[in-house]
Amino acid sequence: MPALSRPPHPRLRIGLTCIPLVCAVLAAGPAAAQPGTPAPATPVAPATPARLELQANDHVVLLGNTLADRQQYFNHFETTLLVVFPSLDLTVRNLSRSGDTMTLQPRPLNFGDAATHLTAQRADVILAFFGLNESFAGEQGLPDFERDLEAYVASHRTARYNGRSAPRLVLVSPIAHETLARLVHVDVDARNRELARY
Repeated sequence: MPALSRPPHPRLRIGLTCIPLVCAVLAAGPAAAQPGTPAPATPVAPATPARLELQANDHVVLLGNTLADRQQYFNHFETTLLVVFPSLDLTVRNLSRSGDTMTLQPRPLNFGDAATHLTAQRADVILAFFGLNESFAGEQGLPDFERDLEAYVASHRTARYNGRSAPRLVLVSPIAHETLARLVHVDVDARNRELARY
């Protein structure tokens, strides 16, 4: 099957890798999500980063904060995905909102939770863009973020949004803060240190 890391053009690359902690959580499989299963003492990262393998008729759903949300307006990723893999007949839906974190996703009354909408979209693949909003909690917020991340992954590993199998979950890290001359009141180096933690 085609992998998402194949570049369609020298100037346009799609590559998804995961950090060791994330790889360890994802590599643990469904057994790690079962209640009462003891967690391993230390996470063991795979030798190489995990690669997303897309399959025919996959329903790909983007969740997360601003990085994903802005792709509704500047839709280069979805366009590239469909151009690179035209024979797969992919369906792509963006359910992200700029203010979202893994644990806080405010919506209007009776809007439905994320699981309701992921089921309605029959999600096979979830691209989860989290960490930027959480990074404002600084270093002291990191333990909560790691705990929430493990719970987030575990909840998706036990779900069957497409009615058949757990979704393939890709965790997309926040991007670095760009250094711009007009941003005189932002300590870009400090922000990037916080972002790197998440």
